Amino acid sequence: MKKEVKDRLISEYDNLKHKERFTALKYCFRYNNVYVNIFFDNYDKNVPSMSMILAYNNKYYYTSLNIKNTAIRTEYFRKIPLDILERLLDENNHLGGFFESIETHILNSNKAVINYERDICFANTIRYSRSENDLPFLYSLRRTKMLNDTLEQLSETMGIDRFVLRKIQSEGFTIVRTDDVNKRKSLKAIIGNLDILIE
Repeated sequence: MKKEVKDRLISEYDNLKHKERFTALKYCFRYNNVYVNIFFDNYDKNVPSMSMILAYNNKYYYTSLNIKNTAIRTEYFRKIPLDILERLLDENNHLGGFFESIETHILNSNKAVINYERDICFANTIRYSRSENDLPFLYSLRRTKMLNDTLEQLSETMGIDRFVLRKIQSEGFTIVRTDDVNKRKSLKAIIGNLDILIE
C-alpha cells in the first residue's frame, strides 16, 4: 500500500476522539459490480488491522489485508467464490487494478466510524464464513509449532514481521486468532514473556 494511503488511515484512526478495541474505519464502494467493504483500525500499533469483505450475487468473502503491502498473491485469497475473483482480476489475471481502486477510494472518499460488533456486514460475514485460518483479531499463542504455511499467511495477509513469526515458530508456538473483538490482544501482549523484540 502506498505510504500516503497507509499514513492517512493511521492518522484518521489515531485522530478519532473516542476509540475502543471495537472501533474501526469503514470504506465502501463497488468494483465491477462487487461490493467492497474495507475495515481498518490501529488498535495494535505494531500490527494495524485491515480487512475486506466482498459481496456479489448473495455470496460473501472475508480476508485480512496487509496494510504494508496489499498486493496479495491470489493463493492467499483462500476459498473466494470464483465469480467474485473473476470480477477482480485484470486481463493478465492480476489484482493490481483492484488494489489501486482501494487506495484511490481511501484517499478520495469519506469514511464511516463503526463498531465491529454492530456493523451488520462485518458481524454477519464473520459469523457465517468463520474460518480458523483467517480471523480478524490476534488472541493468544498455542503451544504447537507454527506451520510454514501459517507463517506465510500471517505475514502476507496481516503484515506480521517474518522475523517475529519465525521466532514464535522456533519457540514452539503458533498464533491463535479470534473473531471476538472483546478477546483481541496486541501482538506485544500475546508474545508476553517470549524473548522477542518488536520494532
